[in-house]
Amino acid sequence: MSNARKIRIGERTVGPGHPTYIVAEIGINHNGDANLAHRMVDAAADSGADAVKFQTMDADASYAPGTPSHEVFSEAALDLEQYRGLEAHCDERGIDFFTTPGDWPSLEICRGLSITAIKISSGLMTNKPIVEAAARMGVPLVISTGGAYVWEIGKVVYELESMGKTDFVLLHCVSVYPAPDEILNLRAIESMREAFPYPIGYSDHSTGRVAPVSAVALGACLIEKHFTTDRNLPGGDNHMSAEPDEFALMVQEIRDLEKMLIGDGKRPHESEDGFRSRFRRRLVARVDIPAGEVLTRESVGLMRPLEPRGLAAEFFEDVLGRRTARDVRQHEPIDWDALTLGAERD
Repeated sequence: MSNARKIRIGERTVGPGHPTYIVAEIGINHNGDANLAHRMVDAAADSGADAVKFQTMDADASYAPGTPSHEVFSEAALDLEQYRGLEAHCDERGIDFFTTPGDWPSLEICRGLSITAIKISSGLMTNKPIVEAAARMGVPLVISTGGAYVWEIGKVVYELESMGKTDFVLLHCVSVYPAPDEILNLRAIESMREAFPYPIGYSDHSTGRVAPVSAVALGACLIEKHFTTDRNLPGGDNHMSAEPDEFALMVQEIRDLEKMLIGDGKRPHESEDGFRSRFRRRLVARVDIPAGEVLTRESVGLMRPLEPRGLAAEFFEDVLGRRTARDVRQHEPIDWDALTLGAERD
């Protein structure tokens, strides 16, 4: 909706009328290797991302032992000092750094950082204690809504507004990994824009670039896409993530699309003035017409004349039956001054 609030994430404004905020979601694709995480930061910056987003989890606080997630996050965890190093690296590269905390210990890690935003994952959207604690940290929230009904999103919005929290973005998301095209439901972006006066974005779990670029065309002002330096890396979401070349193409296509979306309402651009004057058909003499002769369908043509003058095609029926006030040469544009306007039509 045109009156949607705009928020600031770092030095960037996020909302309608501003460049799309593009997030490279590294998550845990680094598999706990801090050096690899730093290489991913460089690759994301080189690919044109505005931000990188990690996933911070304390496996023991978030998952029961024996679950697949407990094993994965136990092996992929980074500590506070490692995150501080990544944060400083992002600052050097001019991109924002934030993360998704999944539990109380992860929130404490966030408190030890100067993050520009906190991501609330789809699985945490209904975790009221964590969401409210994150909201009190004084930075914007980026909230994914995978698997949610509009009323559930509305409940979260109401709870945040009740706290006085209004600097957040809501992301349409489909929580299937990877998500096939036929379930992406990108028109949900339009529905969310109508329902909530907040910036609406899109967290992409599809493969390829069509969905995120299309989401921008539908009004998404933030795009989040999984990112890796090598799709063949084990663990995390590497298998469904965009590699640097593909991510860079997506960024460029979004920037190109933003130029195509400039403007509002159907009206000619000023650069089309030449088209309007030169390419539209006008009334032109098909043959030499002597003064005093009645104009007929045989003598009046609809052409693109040598010079951009002559009556518009809409006056064709109006001039038929009128007499010429002077000689009109073949291919000469017909203006009102060539007609005896005061005379009766034959």
